[in-house]
Amino acid sequence: MESKTLIFIGPQGSGKGTQVDLLKEKIAKLDPERFINHVQTGKPFRELAAAGGYTADVVKKLIDNGKLVPDVLTNAFVIKEFVDQHVEGAHILLDGYPRNEAQAIACNELFALYGREKIDVIHLDTEESVVIERMLERGREDDTEVAIAERLRKYREVTEPLLDFYRQDKNATVHVIDGGQDIEEVQKALCEALNIN
Repeated sequence: MESKTLIFIGPQGSGKGTQVDLLKEKIAKLDPERFINHVQTGKPFRELAAAGGYTADVVKKLIDNGKLVPDVLTNAFVIKEFVDQHVEGAHILLDGYPRNEAQAIACNELFALYGREKIDVIHLDTEESVVIERMLERGREDDTEVAIAERLRKYREVTEPLLDFYRQDKNATVHVIDGGQDIEEVQKALCEALNIN
C-alpha cells in the first residue's frame, strides 16, 4: 500500500474520530510495517484545558464557549506533533485539522516539507439534526446546546469552505461520504473511496 495523506472534514458529531480510529486499525492490519502518524486536535486540547495553568484556563474558556482555539496555538501543536513523531513514508491521518484556510495553507507547507504530493480529503457530510443528537447523547461537559450551536455556526462559516479550497488544489481529491449512515456503512464507503481493502 502506498502511504496515505488523509484529512477528515466534518462537523463535530459527524463521526470523524470513530472513522479515523477504524481506518487506522484497518491500515495497520494491511500495512503493519508502516508507521501511522495520527494527529488530532480536539482531544489533546480538552486534556490541556483540564490540566490547569494559565494557558489551560484560556483554552478551556474558548472550548466551553464553542470557540475555536487560535491558529497560532493550533498550528504550533500540530507542527510539534509532526516534529516529535513523523517518520519517512508514514501514513498521515489528520482529524480536526485544518479548520480554516489559514491552517490549510500551513498544513500544505508542512506536507510540502515532507514531500507529500497526494492528499485525500474526506468530507463526512452529516445533517445538523443528526450531529446535534449525537453530541447531546455523548454527554461531554462542553457539549451544551449553546456551545454546540456556536460550533456548528463556526463550522459552516469557517471550515466547510475548505472543501472548495481543496477542490481547487491540484494535489487534493475530495471524497464526499454520507456521515449519517451506520458506522459500518460509513467505513465501507470510506474504504471504497480510498481504495483500502
